[in-house]
Amino acid sequence: QKLRSALLKAEEQLMKFPKDTPYEDFGHRLQELGLEKGWGDTAEHVSEMIHLLLDILQAPDPDTLERFLGRIPMVFSVVILSPHGYFGQA
Repeated sequence: QKLRSALLKAEEQLMKFPKDTPYEDFGHRLQELGLEKGWGDTAEHVSEMIHLLLDILQAPDPDTLERFLGRIPMVFSVVILSPHGYFGQA
């Protein structure tokens, strides 16, 4: 419930800014609501991510979840080096 409330307040705050406003200009307001960096680089991108997450919380469906996860940067391959010269990939 707290997350949904914070997202709704953030969405309300973002409506006050033009779509191309950089994150640096409004990021402190989101941090006051408990939302850290990583939502997007402009007000439009952050608003889209928040809207997608609100949709997932209210009525989850595979398409919305796929779009949301598709926008999150993920690491797919990790190389581990040991002092003994073994290599592993996960």
